[in-house]
Amino acid sequence: MVRPLVVMLATALLAACTPLADSPGASASPTAVAPTPRAAGGPVNATLPPADASCRFAQTGDRLTGSVFVAVADDGNSGVAFVLDSETGAERGRLQIAGAPEMAVDWTGRRLLTYCDSRLVAYNLGTLAEEWSVPGLDRLITKAPGGLPALAVSDDGKLSFELHYRTLRPGDANAPGASRTWLVARDLSTGIPKGEVDLGDCGAGRVAAGNGDAAYVLCRDGLHAIDTATWSDRRTYAFSPSVGPVGLARGTFYGVTRELTILALDLNTGMTTEFRKDGPGGSSQAWGRLAIAPDGPTIWVVAKRSADSTEFAPDTLSVLGLEPWERTDIPVEGLRGVGLVGRHIVYGAAGRIRSTDGVFDLSLLAGPPEYWHLFGAPTS
Repeated sequence: MVRPLVVMLATALLAACTPLADSPGASASPTAVAPTPRAAGGPVNATLPPADASCRFAQTGDRLTGSVFVAVADDGNSGVAFVLDSETGAERGRLQIAGAPEMAVDWTGRRLLTYCDSRLVAYNLGTLAEEWSVPGLDRLITKAPGGLPALAVSDDGKLSFELHYRTLRPGDANAPGASRTWLVARDLSTGIPKGEVDLGDCGAGRVAAGNGDAAYVLCRDGLHAIDTATWSDRRTYAFSPSVGPVGLARGTFYGVTRELTILALDLNTGMTTEFRKDGPGGSSQAWGRLAIAPDGPTIWVVAKRSADSTEFAPDTLSVLGLEPWERTDIPVEGLRGVGLVGRHIVYGAAGRIRSTDGVFDLSLLAGPPEYWHLFGAPTS
């Protein structure tokens, strides 16, 4: 169902899609269930400084030109975004985030898109100045390390996509008609709404975007392909909603299960290939976005050496190669996130940002956040 865009009244997320025990790190079941939507609350711990509700970047470096990457320390209900030099790691600016962190980066237009307090704000990565902001109403927030990606931008820098969620009545949010999920698209240069698609009983979904002609939303009934020319739900692919971290690369949608099995859906053929091999134990430990190599089928996953996932305690960076299948485990104490910055594999461990090749070793916080989100410009 396609609806004209209107300004939505803010409502709290009053009920959970699933019991909290079904989120990663709280169940030994081999089939993970999507984390619970939640309302914002107080800080999870005292690692981060008090949130500054002004939502303004503090410039901490003299140089604002050249390539950068973004590291976001997420404490659940507040965060800090660091803009760092891609060559030296020098800090150029930081933003204290009021409310649950959720970000996406438009590398084509050099914009950082983030929720801060009750607004969705676009910042210029060259000047760190605000370009536009809009009310951030009915945003999808989830209980899970890494969250579920609910904000995305198209590769061509034309559109941004936001997933929104609302509980319609108290009780079982998984019951038919008990909740509503919808996707909103905006012009990335202005923030002006361009379209909206109702996804009905999607539940706590996750969004990914390729080129501007399509966005993809993983719901409980499969992966929905959204046509941005007609603002319609063009196709639903069969794909397991129980995967943990997900990502889109080179026309393939990837998901990693708790048991470190990779599901790869070819969006052209609709065929899903499963990559797994008997070997050492271990378990995927976070949701969020996958780190996927741009020039080859390799995926990096925040994991735990033990197959017991009843406690969130990642200690291993698992490198999963698909052609041929191979797995390499790198022990990392205090691991809290992984991403790609150019050709560097960058990870967050405790309050530091490091790379596997030793180029980066940056102390940014006194203690560990709940999770590190890492965004680097794509390479060909």
